Amino acid sequence: MSEEIEDIFDPKHSHHITSAYSGTKESIYNEIVKEKQLFPSMFHFFSLGLVYGILHNKKSDKPKVGDIIYLSRISNEKIKDVINICYMILNDGRKQSEIISEMMEYADGGIEALYEIWGKNKSFQLPMLIEESKSIWKERVKELHNINFEDN
Repeated sequence: MSEEIEDIFDPKHSHHITSAYSGTKESIYNEIVKEKQLFPSMFHFFSLGLVYGILHNKKSDKPKVGDIIYLSRISNEKIKDVINICYMILNDGRKQSEIISEMMEYADGGIEALYEIWGKNKSFQLPMLIEESKSIWKERVKELHNINFEDN
């Protein structure tokens, strides 16, 4: 893993993950994570929203006012790996803070879409979402102008 990628979790950068869908009792994060306990933490749900948002090119430009976590406080290595991969996918040479900001837009866009799925089915239907993603990723990656991909 490159030094630049690991760097996003360094406390000296203080990357604060926020969302338009957290911070209140009525928020999506509160309902899904705290009330229904479908995820062990808000950053787990954030990670799923991030991946889903990038995969389906869904972004939200709503103001990010609710706290999720500082990246430096995430200790779960699997979640850090997911976030690192998403960072690498979006890394087109911009400043780190710009990429992190875009990640939050994608995460909120993904959360919006996942919440719609939840509303219809009372389930995220993860096996179906995972199977569907297999065919989508190949094409979606081609749309991204990433400095880590040679065949763009």
